[in-house]
Amino acid sequence: MAKWKLYWVASDGCEDCFVVAKNSRSARRIEKDMNGFEDDDLKVTKVIDIPDKYEKIANEKIRKWSIKNQCNQHLDIDSLNPWPYINLSLLLNL
Repeated sequence: MAKWKLYWVASDGCEDCFVVAKNSRSARRIEKDMNGFEDDDLKVTKVIDIPDKYEKIANEKIRKWSIKNQCNQHLDIDSLNPWPYINLSLLLNL
């Protein structure tokens, strides 16, 4: 499995957040894309590697959710990956 990591991305103190990404550069880019910060505004800190068992659980949940809600039908359902743009509350509530 691909090794995803959990990062803490600090920005302005109000919109600091956790980001799941493959590397710190990607975590920074996700925060820039989502909230419009500049590179100099962000500090990215690796927290932990996401264990394979949790990645499997997340993959199963996003696939079940996609089938139930008829989303992503144009994609191969077995190749769906929840990160980096999944809402974590979606995974917790399935």
